[in-house]
Amino acid sequence: MSHTVLSTEWLPLTSAQLDFWEEYRLHPQQTFATVAHCTRFSGAVDVALLARAISLTLQEVAAFSLRFNSAAVPDQAQQRLDSCASPHLQLIDLQQQPHGERLAMQQMREDTQRVADLTGADITHSGLFVISPERCLWYLRTHHIMVDGYAMALIEHRVATHYNAMRNNTAAGAALGCFRTFHAEEQAYPTSDRAVKDRLFWQQALPDISSLPQVKKGDAAYGQRALSSSQPIAAALSEPLVQLAADYDLSWPDVLIALSAAWLFEVVPPAKMQQDQRVMWMPVMNRRGFAAASVAALAVNTVPMQVVLTPETQLADYLPAMVQQLKRLRRHAGYRLRQLGQDRGVAQDRRFFVSPFINVQPFDAPHYPGIDTQRQVLAGGAGDGINLIWRADADGSNLTLDLDIFRAHCPQAAEAQHFAPSLLAFLQRAVQPSAQRMPLATLRELNNRVIFSHVTA
Repeated sequence: MSHTVLSTEWLPLTSAQLDFWEEYRLHPQQTFATVAHCTRFSGAVDVALLARAISLTLQEVAAFSLRFNSAAVPDQAQQRLDSCASPHLQLIDLQQQPHGERLAMQQMREDTQRVADLTGADITHSGLFVISPERCLWYLRTHHIMVDGYAMALIEHRVATHYNAMRNNTAAGAALGCFRTFHAEEQAYPTSDRAVKDRLFWQQALPDISSLPQVKKGDAAYGQRALSSSQPIAAALSEPLVQLAADYDLSWPDVLIALSAAWLFEVVPPAKMQQDQRVMWMPVMNRRGFAAASVAALAVNTVPMQVVLTPETQLADYLPAMVQQLKRLRRHAGYRLRQLGQDRGVAQDRRFFVSPFINVQPFDAPHYPGIDTQRQVLAGGAGDGINLIWRADADGSNLTLDLDIFRAHCPQAAEAQHFAPSLLAFLQRAVQPSAQRMPLATLRELNNRVIFSHVTA
């Protein structure tokens, strides 16, 4: 029986979703916004229970049942929840294959290169590859217009909750948050008193528009990587980093953002008439509302931060000041980057140049008793110039650095291979107790190699 879609079922896209819809329309044959994770399970894993846990979770994620319609309103997509469109887990048995895991990874890589049709089906795909009785791989691929990085962590933890509950015959607790409630809060925000206060904050906090580089939307070179690398970080760096943060009574993710920004200071052109100031960018989870706290959806925002460093600025003075700024920015992160551009008169065919982009994700891995798990991010979006993505457990252990450098705005991209070693060498010096009363400029100058002069918009 056919189903007639009522006009009341269609919902407007949120401001965050509009950015990804626009990217999709400008680059329809690209996979820039594909999000894909692989989780490896080793040990006493009950494959049948795991498959059931994954299936139950996929059904809970309302965002995975979203369907989009670009024709409902001229030049603007709309969305609706289709209860019949939730993804189904595909079980792939590779136990008889001599190189089962290699074959599974090949299939995942090929799938991440599939171009998404946001007006069609199969936007989200999930597969459970069984390699042996004690080893399997769970693959989840979707589109950023549906979920952000924190939402993916919520989903992975919810699978573990379902699995452990079924294993122990206990209740699985509250389901993931309600998408409709979250969407209603997102739509109510622009006319709220909070939005008025946030707008005033950004009017006062942002530098003049001429100090914020812009790029033309739809640039053919957008998303082309000059370098993409991922590497684990030794405890010899992560442990002193956590200790440094504790010494200042600061969170280690904020200290890592601040130190990364200090290193990037010489890579970014100075703000107009302000040689000691740079503008950089960071994502903010933007989940302060009750509805957003546990919903698997797209809530993240991107905000600019101002990095001020004179040649004399010492680490002991820089860190507390920078972290305080980060806290202020987060309190007003409900005001979307898209609106910031409109307020500042950015032309409709242009947008802010979001680089360097510094992202720290301190998310604990889900716990499965008797099972070792390892998560791998296979795809996570594009960028403009330089993206630094730090991933770790909440206590700072198991720290890794994902580095993406995009070709279009890095004129000396051939030097990019030296970027990560120099950055890590700087951080290793900066976390030492003896560095606290040293100028950050001195710590940077100790590097043996200069990375490309500037990243330009």
